[in-house]
Amino acid sequence: MSKVSIIIPNFNSAKFINETLESIGNQTYSNWECIIVDDGSVDTSKDIIETFKLKDERFKFFSRPKKLKKGANSCRNFGYEKSSGAYVNWFDADDVMLPNFIESKVNEFIKNDNLNFVISSGYFADENLSKESLKLKNFYQTENLYQEYAFWRFKLITNSVMFSSEFLNDNNYRFNENLYKAQEYELFSKIFYKASNSQYSIIESPTYFYRSNPNSSTVKNRVYNKKFKTSEIYVVKQDFLRSIMDKDIELLQSRHRLLINLLKKSVESGDNANVNSIVNFYKEILTGNFFLKYSIIFFTRFFTILPVGFIRWDYLLKHQTLKVIKK
Repeated sequence: MSKVSIIIPNFNSAKFINETLESIGNQTYSNWECIIVDDGSVDTSKDIIETFKLKDERFKFFSRPKKLKKGANSCRNFGYEKSSGAYVNWFDADDVMLPNFIESKVNEFIKNDNLNFVISSGYFADENLSKESLKLKNFYQTENLYQEYAFWRFKLITNSVMFSSEFLNDNNYRFNENLYKAQEYELFSKIFYKASNSQYSIIESPTYFYRSNPNSSTVKNRVYNKKFKTSEIYVVKQDFLRSIMDKDIELLQSRHRLLINLLKKSVESGDNANVNSIVNFYKEILTGNFFLKYSIIFFTRFFTILPVGFIRWDYLLKHQTLKVIKK
């Protein structure tokens, strides 16, 4: 029976982490370790974790070393370095596993020892996990995993994927510690882009509850946050470049629209660093399209100096580019 490592970053999760750890303790699969890495909590979550650790030695508790950058990504990577399982599943401190979460995924690896990772679906819910709020996020068998994920038809989250540790090590896959948002998307999309359909398995039945947190980065991102937007711009650029390499017109159009939206928000917020980052990106990739390139430069500079809210310059840029792409 192969060991599975569950890795959880913790930061002030006292409200929910007891339920999370109980759900791990109630798994039908017994050969697991749960590594929790604290990121400087000041609530009672550390006491709760210590209680679980004393009751069951499979729970292991660490604090993020001060030399490492603060944040969930550092905690996830540090937890992985401390792990010893043949398989690893990162998990969030406020979510809940159904009893078959681990066993159902391990069974897929047993059936096919060529798999690199296994994906399962789950329920999205409010923070109370009320029955009225439960929404099943269905997955289905596909040979285009990257595109399904990129268009958010597969609502994959950190909890969704169990990896072979050997696969992660061989390819040096880790979370990007410089990102403040979309960190799992950056890692998963990079992996899914290169994956063939023989290297993964999809479990269509739900295995977890995902709790919608009103304090999450997704919610906070509704107000302009420079660090969050910088992270978003980075991952959108990566998809943009992949779409060019694959001549994927649908994805190219989608990521162009996203990038122009981010450009507009950056201009409106006076975020010159992100404005320059996007404009310079377009300068580099649009070497043969002078009209579009200089349209982006003109509109950006003009509306940075003289904001005119009723002119939809972002729409004009999207419309121009879509026509160019179709030619």
